[in-house]
Amino acid sequence: TTSIGVTVTGKISPTGNIQMPDNTGIKLGASDDFTLYHYTSDGTNRIESNTASTMLFQYWNGSAYEVMSKMIPDGAVELYHNGTKKLETTSSGAKTHGTLGVRGAEGAAAILELVSDEGDDHADNWRMVADTDHVLYIQNYAGGGWENNIRAHGNGAVELSYDNVTTFQTATNGAIFYGTEG
Repeated sequence: TTSIGVTVTGKISPTGNIQMPDNTGIKLGASDDFTLYHYTSDGTNRIESNTASTMLFQYWNGSAYEVMSKMIPDGAVELYHNGTKKLETTSSGAKTHGTLGVRGAEGAAAILELVSDEGDDHADNWRMVADTDHVLYIQNYAGGGWENNIRAHGNGAVELSYDNVTTFQTATNGAIFYGTEG
């Protein structure tokens, strides 16, 4: 023991929980620059770092550390699935990444799914797909499979579909209607 507490050399190996009272924290680092807090007075629990370093949540998968999330000071928050970046915040909103998770990677569509309600009905499911064929698809799952509602092509052409059948398309000099008027 010391005049300010306890000094331990080596590991602490408790056989039960390490318990601390409410409204206290665990400070780590030579400058107490990383803190885990538990507060009951205002209902807040916090993880804090007073350095400008990136915070990572990762786990050991048996052969390497795999990133689960990354928080960059004054910057993005990134979320990973199986070690691959899938979602990141940007100064203007959010960005989703395709299967390979690497910007500019070939062969990977980026998919953003939107589920309303509890997602218990097929009609609750929508998605936007930025596909590798340079087309943005807006699709619904109302019929039990993904169907196109809108296709926006990289050259500016737009197609509207009803029940997965194109009914309207923009063209260089106007528009093309398919089928009959209803």
